[in-house]
Amino acid sequence: MNLYNITSDIKHLMGHLESFTEQQDDEMEKAIKEHIGLLNDDLETKVENIVKMIRERYAMFDVRMAEADRLKDLAKLDEKAALRLQEWLHLCLKNLGQQRVETSIANVRVSKVGGRPRMEYDLKKIPEQFYVTQTERVLDKDMIRRSIDEGVDVPGVVVKERGTYLSIK
Repeated sequence: MNLYNITSDIKHLMGHLESFTEQQDDEMEKAIKEHIGLLNDDLETKVENIVKMIRERYAMFDVRMAEADRLKDLAKLDEKAALRLQEWLHLCLKNLGQQRVETSIANVRVSKVGGRPRMEYDLKKIPEQFYVTQTERVLDKDMIRRSIDEGVDVPGVVVKERGTYLSIK
């Protein structure tokens, strides 16, 4: 029996128990309570097995994340090594005055960087005319929360109900 069926059966039987009156058969009530007890045992076993599966999945997650981190670190090392080799090749070709080298697997060229030239700023020396005063409109979420806590209705704000979470320890 699956978890859904167990919970459905328990709810169904609990509904029957609540509908009994004192005149109805005590034997029937006892049988239903006994069946609910068995279903609760099944439920406990099912939940225990699901918790085992959850823990196993999290353990696999941890192992795979550790392996991913290890591979990511190796990839970063490879990238740094490739960049160092590229910089070294660039420096060597610049020092030789070589603008281009053609090989059987690649054509290498030393080129100027395109686009607008990079600028460095000494803020102490730049005249005031090059500065712009900016004002920024920012939503004060703390003020909204305080107002709602005080009972004020703030248009455009909807207070959502907190969700639930499953805790497994």
